[in-house]
Amino acid sequence: MGLKKALKQRFPYLFEIYCFLIMRLQIIRGKRMLRRSPQMFAEQLYENAFGKKADLQEPKTFNEKLNWLKINWFDERGFLCANKYEVRKFVEEKGLGFLLNELYGYWEDVRAIDFSALPERYVLKSTHDSGHLMPVTDPSKLNERIARFRMKWWTSNDYCFIAGEWPYFTKKPGIVCERFIEDRTHGELYDYKFFCFNGEPQYVFFCSDRKNKVKADFYDMQWQKMPFRWHYENSDKTVEKPACFEEMKQYARTLSEDFPFVRVDFYEVDGKVYFGELTFFHGGGTGEFHPDEIDRLFGDKICLPQKNDPWKIVFERMEDKK
Repeated sequence: MGLKKALKQRFPYLFEIYCFLIMRLQIIRGKRMLRRSPQMFAEQLYENAFGKKADLQEPKTFNEKLNWLKINWFDERGFLCANKYEVRKFVEEKGLGFLLNELYGYWEDVRAIDFSALPERYVLKSTHDSGHLMPVTDPSKLNERIARFRMKWWTSNDYCFIAGEWPYFTKKPGIVCERFIEDRTHGELYDYKFFCFNGEPQYVFFCSDRKNKVKADFYDMQWQKMPFRWHYENSDKTVEKPACFEEMKQYARTLSEDFPFVRVDFYEVDGKVYFGELTFFHGGGTGEFHPDEIDRLFGDKICLPQKNDPWKIVFERMEDKK
């Protein structure tokens, strides 16, 4: 058993403190570097991930262009779309409110959460970051003290400084609680992540086996499995095209219009599509493709917009936040 796993099982409260401190150090370091030079930050992040230098003057690959976008692209809607609470307004304004999962609550102060008022099964999520969620399927096993502490450090951290993803900046971090979506037909919840380039969905990054070790496969818009992968191992599943695939393609097209690149995530259960999230910098621009030439193939699909300075805007708003 690894040290982190042992700590989590035997001393869960100490494990949460450990996670909080590690993230806090990453944020302090990232904030200092981004103040000094967003480009140097992006170049170092890229070199740490791939062991080679990025060409951010004339980016060509998918990962180079994502890192270029992190320091040179700005759209006010980015803040809205990256926030798991505020994005609901964006989806509704696009006429797709029927895709939204049921919302049980939203809190900016975790002390205000009344666990006894929540249903038997639900999911708690941080509004302004990636990967921090807490599914609850048996309230009797929930340690409320640890849960509140965990959500407190989620909301106290400026996640945007970890990988330089400015859309995660917010003046009002919070927690959302949504219905726990379950797919009993497949025995797991399939995740359909549409890679949309300049408003056009071109590939689906299909994720499965989350209960064990995540697997992922790329499919094209005809639901043909592609002979390449990103970061995760391919699955050995033969998955039929989802019943609502054509509808999901249109929803992805609607939600991604006007953005140079965005990943639009959906779930489908019993013929109903649920909106997941919007992600502008898949994998933080640090994920490896196999074979390597796919990085260039995907990069060729992104048309870079006019330069802007998102980090100047973020730091100005941080001063206003004070």
